[in-house]
Amino acid sequence: MLSEAKSKGLLAQAAEKIQPVGSLVFQREQQRIKKQMEEMRQKALNQMQRSGEQLQMKDKNINKKKQPSSSLIDQQMLLLNEKKSVRDDIPKPLHIGQKHLSFFSIFFLFLSNQISNDLTQQLLNQVDEAIQRAGGIKNFVKQASQAENQSGTSASSHAEGLLFRETEEIKQKLGFLEQKERVAEKMAKITKVKTRAFYCSVCGVISEKRKQICLQLNDEMEELKLKRMNKNNDNDINARVEDERERKINENGMKIHEITQINTWRRFFECSKCHYHITIIHDPFPLFACPKCNNQSSWVQASMYDENKLAKQLKQRGADTFVSTDDKEEDGNNNSRSGGTDRNFLSGRTEFMPLGSEGKKRRSGIDGTEDEEVEY
Repeated sequence: MLSEAKSKGLLAQAAEKIQPVGSLVFQREQQRIKKQMEEMRQKALNQMQRSGEQLQMKDKNINKKKQPSSSLIDQQMLLLNEKKSVRDDIPKPLHIGQKHLSFFSIFFLFLSNQISNDLTQQLLNQVDEAIQRAGGIKNFVKQASQAENQSGTSASSHAEGLLFRETEEIKQKLGFLEQKERVAEKMAKITKVKTRAFYCSVCGVISEKRKQICLQLNDEMEELKLKRMNKNNDNDINARVEDERERKINENGMKIHEITQINTWRRFFECSKCHYHITIIHDPFPLFACPKCNNQSSWVQASMYDENKLAKQLKQRGADTFVSTDDKEEDGNNNSRSGGTDRNFLSGRTEFMPLGSEGKKRRSGIDGTEDEEVEY
């Protein structure tokens, strides 16, 4: 057994080694050691109770009337203090030949005071060598913590897999949005596109598709030609009727509508006032007024990408007005006089004027227009 002086010296050396280690790690290890010591004590007490019961059974067999004295329990407590009867319950120390020696297990061995002087010296030498190989106490503590946390690597790997999957999904979504933005940027630079159109020599019109009127007239002319070719009898009444019809058509100047396919340009324009987007074919500039605001000569060359439809910005509407119940009753009277409420929620909100202004109402538009008094 170690003497008190030597044990104190070893504990002092251990304390010097433990000082650089963080306080949190030391507290956790100390709690773990306390739990182990309590378990050892509990096992020792259980063994004492069992031994006492065995002695009682022996006394009964011998037919002794006296109960076992407390001196036996005192002797067992002394044996426990000397740590002779509980050597089997103490956890075995780590094998000396291990590469990664746990520093905290060595500290527990010092506290349990169950190793000889030679073994303690060997362990201290191994600790010094391990610290030198690690390159310092900090690196040694990191290696020890990594060895202890190896049990939780499986859970961390699953968490990493989930994070990797989520990041991949986010990357795919962002990649799709980036492609969409690139296409929008390319379309914003395009102001005209090559296209195919059809030109009618009789009508003098260029359109994207063949006109139905031209096709119908061509069909009629072809039918007349076929009937003329199939005529065999000049005295036939039906043949005379067809001749009259053909004569009238020739008098009116009806001709075959020859439709030819041409390659031309499709151009994009925008109204400078209402930002209405249109497309025209073959013409370099639109020669008509805006169909939305009826504004003439207000066209500006625009891109193929209509930004007004895809990115609409909200405009400031203004402050809301709160009406009390009395005002609502008065408004109801005005409504009955004027013939009921006819509110157009699409154009804006409608506020009725106070008494004395029958037949008028105030309308404020959502698009930011000023309030106007409208008669109805």
